[in-house]
Amino acid sequence: MKANIFALLFIIGMAFLSFASAASVFPENVVGNSVTVDHDTSFEVKFNIKNDDAEQNLTDLKVILPALNIGQWTSVKVGSTSYSIVNNQATLNDVTVVNKTSSSLITLVFKVNRHVAPNTYNGQVSFTGKFSPTGSTASIDPVSVSVTVKSTPSLSLAKLQDLKLNQVGSVNVSNSGNILLNSITIIKSGALNVTLSPSDAFSLSPSESKIIQVQIDSSITTVPFGDNTVTLMAKSGDIQSSSLNLNLRNSFCSNGQIGTNLSIRNVDFVEYGEDDTDWNLLDHIKLDVEVENTGNDDVDNVNVELGLFNSKGENVIGDIDFISKDDEQIDLGRIRDGDEDTATFEFVVPADLDTGNYKLAVKAFSDDVGESKLCTDESGDLDTRFFQNIKVEKENDEGRFIAFDNVKLSPSEATCEDPVSLTSDAYNIGDEDQDRVRVNLFNKALGIDMNYELRGGLDQGDKGKVIFNFVIPKNAEDKTYDLELSSEYDYRNGVYRVQSDESFKFPLKVVGCKAQPTVPVTTRIASISASLDSDAVAGKDMVVKASVRNIGNASANFIIGAKNFESWAKLNDISERLFTLNPGESRDVSLNFAVNGDAEGDKSFVIEAISGDKTETREVSVNIAGGAKSLSGFFKGNTLAWVIGLINVLLIVIIIIVAVRIAKR
Repeated sequence: MKANIFALLFIIGMAFLSFASAASVFPENVVGNSVTVDHDTSFEVKFNIKNDDAEQNLTDLKVILPALNIGQWTSVKVGSTSYSIVNNQATLNDVTVVNKTSSSLITLVFKVNRHVAPNTYNGQVSFTGKFSPTGSTASIDPVSVSVTVKSTPSLSLAKLQDLKLNQVGSVNVSNSGNILLNSITIIKSGALNVTLSPSDAFSLSPSESKIIQVQIDSSITTVPFGDNTVTLMAKSGDIQSSSLNLNLRNSFCSNGQIGTNLSIRNVDFVEYGEDDTDWNLLDHIKLDVEVENTGNDDVDNVNVELGLFNSKGENVIGDIDFISKDDEQIDLGRIRDGDEDTATFEFVVPADLDTGNYKLAVKAFSDDVGESKLCTDESGDLDTRFFQNIKVEKENDEGRFIAFDNVKLSPSEATCEDPVSLTSDAYNIGDEDQDRVRVNLFNKALGIDMNYELRGGLDQGDKGKVIFNFVIPKNAEDKTYDLELSSEYDYRNGVYRVQSDESFKFPLKVVGCKAQPTVPVTTRIASISASLDSDAVAGKDMVVKASVRNIGNASANFIIGAKNFESWAKLNDISERLFTLNPGESRDVSLNFAVNGDAEGDKSFVIEAISGDKTETREVSVNIAGGAKSLSGFFKGNTLAWVIGLINVLLIVIIIIVAVRIAKR
């Protein structure tokens, strides 16, 4: 009886001990087990395991993770130590939770799959473990997990193929969200007009995509130079994708950069205004372009060409005033393999060029092979590799508002007591209008101190013509004089308040003033030959070509003139009045006359070649054909001839009549 009672008490005690053990281990400080998240995101569940047993330690701890069917558990950590996950279980072999203590922080990470449908998903994280030293099983409360996936509509665009002149571009439209999207359309914007195919609205389920082809609209005949961009965006109701840019590059080479034998090694601004890429009107620019043959064969007929494109993509290089011989295109000829050559472009920024932003481009190609087969237009010296950004600005320096261009002297070379005319365009290149401008011409040695007022003023970008007439002093020296043009402006209350900071200097060569060494009277200085270079007709221009040759033994200056023509013609001009000839050297000169309307028959004039105090002359005779005559004038003085002619006509008529009558018989 006592034995039975003892056994019953033992069983009851063990039951209480088991209950106490179960209740003594549990999760605490649980965080993140009930969350609302987007699809394609991760969340963390954090907690500690509390061992509240008074005597035994917790060992052999295992974490059993729920299969939520919307993703996967990616990480289990205790403190900073990571544990592997196998079949949704992680064994924490080296973790011991001492009695009456808590474990280090346990962190579980779950990754929600992309495109998971919006809903709430539930599960439990459970645990197993044992007590030491008894080895009894510890019962641990689970951690409930509740995950609510939000509705996240989303569209995305991705480029599949670039858009080119000869290539259709393509983009991929994807439903990157987790709900069905209907009435999806592609919105296009930008300067480049394109056609989309297909163009109708469509629907996409989550993760589904559609390819859209993009091509240049058939109405486009020319594509502006540079990068031409169309911006695309997918839209479904209020849902829209990020914008995607498709760029069509129209480079300077007609078919784009092609071939590998030519390379633009260097593009160097060797001369410019205050800045190589910020140009002011009338700036002088000098540019060197070095081209290398990087191939193994010679390349013939290598050409280097400049382009200047405005904001519309139009090439306006033709508006530039080139100083260099070949304008915007230079033929370098043959470049042997491994060699290089340099093309030098020199020009002035025209005063009437529109201000604004430009793109300066350069290309090298073979005219022998053809630009479509061998052309390069890129260089590391250009800030976008295939063009240099250029800004053309108005002058903001108050002392440089007025500039001069197209300065001309007539004649270009003069001698003592010659009348000379100087004309010039005066431009307002500044950023202020001018109500009145005074232009000054000065040279102390020649006694020139003149001014010309533009009373109508010059607005920004306007030009005015100034004219100065003066005479070379008879005591002038044979040399080149600098004529200085300057300006005054900002006219108020009768006073010019601003004077230009610098003067514009223009050379005038004076020759033939210095007396030549005395030579014997029998010594000739030149030979002159002449020939008619046009028809000689009354009332029309006549050109006589003269050739002057220095037959002396020293270099000499010559002044060419004409006389004794005044009664039958007027001298329009002489192509070159002043020049210097070395011994044996000759020069061709054209004399242009306006023949009087009543001139007729043999006429003559004299060509003069003056050198110092010696003059060589040549008399020239021409036969002037009469102009149109009236009928009465034609009859005058020819009466007998006309009488004989009429008699002959009458005889012919009589013979014809007699012949007809005989034939009828």
